[in-house]
Amino acid sequence: MSKRGVVAGAVLFALAVATPIGATRAEAAATTAGRTSPITITVRTGSITLSQASAPAGLVSFKLVNSDTIAHEVDIVRTRLGAKNLPVKPSGQFNERTPQAKVVKEAVKVAARATRSFSTRLAADSYVVLDNLPGHYHSGEATVLTIT
Repeated sequence: MSKRGVVAGAVLFALAVATPIGATRAEAAATTAGRTSPITITVRTGSITLSQASAPAGLVSFKLVNSDTIAHEVDIVRTRLGAKNLPVKPSGQFNERTPQAKVVKEAVKVAARATRSFSTRLAADSYVVLDNLPGHYHSGEATVLTIT
């Protein structure tokens, strides 16, 4: 195989590895165009933390890390109400039917001690990343993400 063929093969392999599974062509282009590194969301009983509190608008990649012994799930909610001010149901869960907040990515589940990756397109605004399993949001599993 020629040197040109080896280089072309390496480039195609790099693009395939860097592209999230199920990504559209536009999302793949954004991923390979040097977007920021994935935001790590670490979830454990009573807290959610982010590796960075802001990111540029567009396709945002996340690495969801469950450092707990129980399952969790993450929702991303577009709102300016803040992490602790969302309306709740009697169960303590965030009330998704409120007009002041819109769920843009729902129920990304992660098993105990597991990690998973996902991407979603986010416009410039304020978001809350939260766990909406019964009792989890109420116990403090929410934080703010700003998209610029």
